[in-house]
Amino acid sequence: MSTFVRDNVNPIKKLECSMLILASAVHGVPARGLIGDAYELQRLGGLLPSLLQAAENKDVVTDKIEAQEG
Repeated sequence: MSTFVRDNVNPIKKLECSMLILASAVHGVPARGLIGDAYELQRLGGLLPSLLQAAENKDVVTDKIEAQEG
């Protein structure tokens, strides 16, 4: 309970972020690609915009590199 009161931190948000980062690294898939449900993608996009935006930017860069190579 002290986490909520003293630090004003949502431990679930921290856990979801950590799990997405870990799963992304283990599976080699962008975090955005690990979320299959549109509702969850929208919800997590509001909670973790920097994580999902980084994955989207990486996809764009990867697509551009592949287009140049191909």
